[in-house]
Amino acid sequence: MLVTVSQLPLMLPFTVTAPADGDYTLSVACTKAPDYGIYAFTVDGTSLGQPFDLSWPSIEPTGPVRLGKLALNRGKHVLRVECVGKSLAATGYLLGLDWVSLRAE
Repeated sequence: MLVTVSQLPLMLPFTVTAPADGDYTLSVACTKAPDYGIYAFTVDGTSLGQPFDLSWPSIEPTGPVRLGKLALNRGKHVLRVECVGKSLAATGYLLGLDWVSLRAE
């Protein structure tokens, strides 16, 4: 999914579903490029690590990025992806989100 950001703040909510109570690892894969921004990830309001700078001199996949481990109850949860800015070298705020994985531990 390519997201074009024309105005900040940008927050994208997604639903992730835990099939049972337990510990889960949330991972993503994104694209890095010269015109991509810095993004923070939260689940149900809990931050997952530091914001992730997706700016890069060339277009490249990040590969799997482990955002963190979560204790979740069975059911739906809100994954929020928020653009928090861009690096000085970046020419834009784009986001290329290739996939999201919620995996039981």
